[in-house]
Amino acid sequence: MREKMTLWTEKIPVKIQKTLLYAGGILLIVLVYVFVFQSMNLKCQEKQIEVSKGQKEAARYTAMKSKQKENEAETKRMKDEIAALLAQFPADVKEEDAIVHADAIEESLDVSVTNLRFEQKNLMEKGEKSQISLFARPIEYTFLSGYKDMKSMIAEIAESGDMRNVDSITIGYDGETGLLQGTMVTNYYSMEGKEIEYKAPNILGVNIGNDNVFGTAK
Repeated sequence: MREKMTLWTEKIPVKIQKTLLYAGGILLIVLVYVFVFQSMNLKCQEKQIEVSKGQKEAARYTAMKSKQKENEAETKRMKDEIAALLAQFPADVKEEDAIVHADAIEESLDVSVTNLRFEQKNLMEKGEKSQISLFARPIEYTFLSGYKDMKSMIAEIAESGDMRNVDSITIGYDGETGLLQGTMVTNYYSMEGKEIEYKAPNILGVNIGNDNVFGTAK
């Protein structure tokens, strides 16, 4: 067999032999590339894809954690604001509260409150989840005052910080006194369902709890 191969190679020119060797080497390189390097390249690409996915997932997770912290901070801020707002509302509004306010108006201004009329509480809104109810109790003041003091009285209510507002006001001229005579309806707002108990104000000369507070008022 070796003799035949030797004879065969002797018959083939040296130039062609070199060409065949080069061709065989190139073929070997191609085969190595196809079966070895190409396979390794595919595995590298797969690894790169996995790494890229991992990086994206890590970035998404980091963004979610950052957003979670922002949401938690925003939720806490909103809860604090709601708690501060609820704390401004009294637990209840009763007749003695309106009497104290009327007395304060008479002391600070040249206004005479001649009558007070109380209405029942009106439910305005109720939270189904919080079970906190917002009530408004309209109280009607009948008064005598000058024009300037009347305006100051309304401004005092608006700027007092209490949960009150002037719902309506009717004014007429009193020919006997030369003053303005009018009626003013003020809404007193309160919250029920909070963990705060009603505390009655200190009213000298009025027995708290009477059905007719004006029977003992000075």
